[in-house]
Amino acid sequence: MNPGRNSARAAIALLLLAAAPLSGAADQVASEHAVKAAIIYKIAKFVTWPTEASEGNQDTLPICLPAADPIGPALESL
Repeated sequence: MNPGRNSARAAIALLLLAAAPLSGAADQVASEHAVKAAIIYKIAKFVTWPTEASEGNQDTLPICLPAADPIGPALESL
């Protein structure tokens, strides 16, 4: 066994492993607001809402936000 050769192999393997996530992840970058909106949307789907709270309309869920909140447009796009 050659210790220099093993070190070179280990270094190459580490470089390949470090570069692997960068190739596909760079294409899909989500903004902070889009991620927060998606979390709100996903959590709301897991809640069992009382029937009297929906007032007969179970297709919409009112979410109140301040007018200047940047999450609003991200929620509307869902």
